[in-house]
Amino acid sequence: MSRERELSAYVQKYDHKLFCKRIGEGKLAIFREGHYWQTFALNEQDTISVLRLTPHFVFALTDNWKKDGNPVSWGKDLIRERLYECDLWKKDIVSELEKQEERRSERSQKDLKNQTESFLYDFHGKFKDTFKDVNTANFEKKDRRRKTEKQIKQ
Repeated sequence: MSRERELSAYVQKYDHKLFCKRIGEGKLAIFREGHYWQTFALNEQDTISVLRLTPHFVFALTDNWKKDGNPVSWGKDLIRERLYECDLWKKDIVSELEKQEERRSERSQKDLKNQTESFLYDFHGKFKDTFKDVNTANFEKKDRRRKTEKQIKQ
């Protein structure tokens, strides 16, 4: 079995519309079966539309995964990983975007917390010097313990 047929059979296990064929200079590439409607004008009033099959390029088996790269005989595992990476037909983009947004918001909250803590740490000495003459003994005291005891008894 040729390498082309072997890879076609392998990628068709992943998706039955995928296949492998040679492109210019003998490089192997993975394609997806596709189709488009081609319209022909028979005369000024009549047109005819024909469904044409056309392969859509997915990636080439080269060092940079593009048509212009140097041919490389990648293993089947690397080809499957590349298919998982670039296959938008089976990828749930919305959930991935939600996860990215959640991670971004967590990072921003963590950064804000760290910046606030750093600010307070930097100015700790200044706050200490500013309020060292304030006598807190004369402030009105609120005994929260008694308030919670009353709530518990009720």
